[in-house]
Amino acid sequence: MWGRLRAACLAVAALAAPLAGCGPKLDDLAPGEKGQVATVQDGDTLTLASGLRVHLAGVEAPHRGWPLADEARAALEKAALGRAAELRYGGARRLRNGAALAQVFVKSEGGRTIWLQEHLVRAGLARVHTRKDNAARAPRLLALEAEARAAKRGIWADPFYAVRPASAVGELDRFVIVEGMVVVVASQAGRTYLNFGLDPRSDFTVAIADEDLPAFTGANAPGALGNMIVRVRGFVRDRGGPLMRVDHPAQIEILGKANGGWTLFPPSTSSASSPPPAPVLRGIGDAEGDAAGEAAGDAPPAPIDDTAEPAGR
Repeated sequence: MWGRLRAACLAVAALAAPLAGCGPKLDDLAPGEKGQVATVQDGDTLTLASGLRVHLAGVEAPHRGWPLADEARAALEKAALGRAAELRYGGARRLRNGAALAQVFVKSEGGRTIWLQEHLVRAGLARVHTRKDNAARAPRLLALEAEARAAKRGIWADPFYAVRPASAVGELDRFVIVEGMVVVVASQAGRTYLNFGLDPRSDFTVAIADEDLPAFTGANAPGALGNMIVRVRGFVRDRGGPLMRVDHPAQIEILGKANGGWTLFPPSTSSASSPPPAPVLRGIGDAEGDAAGEAAGDAPPAPIDDTAEPAGR
């Protein structure tokens, strides 16, 4: 009898094992709160029945008033509202207002687990927007974004969200994705600059603070980025020309090597036969303004209501 019972238990375990393997792998994330999704504020923010407000980490849906904002919110409502949710953490857990910053998984009516970030990015209803203190699953999300962009799904069919060429960044003071060739790499005054043109007063530039440099290694090391075509994401400010502050590697995607251009890292290594233009010290003289904006996490302009995501999202 005991032998038959043991055999039956082993058979059940054998059947359960492959079923368990079909579920999402969550070992890379720390377990968090669970609860029912009570309300959805916008395309990347929801509230659990417990009252805990949750921002979907690593993504940014269209803001209120932007193209497809209503569609993004409707998609999140359809996927999550009224369903059991589990929060998982891959970095900083709270925003300054106490809202959770989490990867969120919900159960569908059929019992399937839906990773909300994946669901929205795949549908083209959110862009990847990671943080220095929370960049979990960035490679997977970036791959999903690229797939949606190639298929022109959702926001990727609207020029408002188009990837900007470095030669024409366009509107400042909002989150954008920019693509171009790094012409000059220079390190001065506590920052490393990736210049995308020959005139830093008008051409697009990326700045990396010395304190953030240790995270940029291998192919992402600034010294390796000269003459490379890259895609960068973040907020563009006017700092004597359009400048984007980058503080973690997930903000830079390497697309390939270009022909031509100069690399200067550090500045003293320049060749007398083909000297690159001297980089301008971007941000010097307005460091106070930079510090204020960067301490806020390069936050987008606040929406008009008092439920808006605080600086730091």
